[in-house]
Amino acid sequence: MKKQMAPQHRLPWSLPIDRDEFILGQCERQRVLHLACASAPFTRKLHASGQLLHDKMRERTAEIYGVDIDRQALSYLESNGFHHLIAADLLDRWDVDGISQRLPWIPDVVLAGELLEHLDQQGLALTNISRLLGPESKLVITVPNSFSIKSFLRVCVGHEKVAHDHVSYFSYVNLKELVGRAGLQVDQVAWYTSSFVSTHPLERLFDRLIWPALAIRPQLSDGIVVVCTLKTSRQRSTFSTVGATQVDSEFSTQEVS
Repeated sequence: MKKQMAPQHRLPWSLPIDRDEFILGQCERQRVLHLACASAPFTRKLHASGQLLHDKMRERTAEIYGVDIDRQALSYLESNGFHHLIAADLLDRWDVDGISQRLPWIPDVVLAGELLEHLDQQGLALTNISRLLGPESKLVITVPNSFSIKSFLRVCVGHEKVAHDHVSYFSYVNLKELVGRAGLQVDQVAWYTSSFVSTHPLERLFDRLIWPALAIRPQLSDGIVVVCTLKTSRQRSTFSTVGATQVDSEFSTQEVS
């Protein structure tokens, strides 16, 4: 049988979940390393409204360290009582190794929530992040879904709603391939709806109207979450690593607290 150049893939099915609640459940009573913890440039707004995920996680984790490239946002968090904050560039291997040196333990969970879509070298970032994992560690990744029904319907009326600093969307198959190239395997996948409730009445109505479609086809949800672990040595031996150019960073790894 001739191999197809672009075969069809059957997508996993599960009811849509709330993003933040799923993350908090994964991190419950765990030692957690939270990447992009400051949620910049919305740090102040999210903190003031009680929606900052890193703040929620402090109440649920056994211990937590936060990493972000935005020093100003980290300084704001520090001034508001947050501790164990590290400034680092995840595209810089030396910065990432510096994170490991500052951690007093190997993380049970490393969280990379809404991070990859901001980076122009996502494969390099995942390869570096994998250096932070131990044999029993989990990496939880959340990304925007390229097949979101909300995004599709907006395009149908000539609009695209996207953050100015996003450079990509993801499908499940593409994301699985990307993490695989970094020596990781996907152990769990889910489809999530945003934890943020819009204040606009039309958007709230829209969310309610599309829910039946998401219950049937959750793959049309806002985003994708995957839980990954390191591949075994045997799995790695069958995998060909794609090389990436190391980039320099103006940020050195430094603990703020």
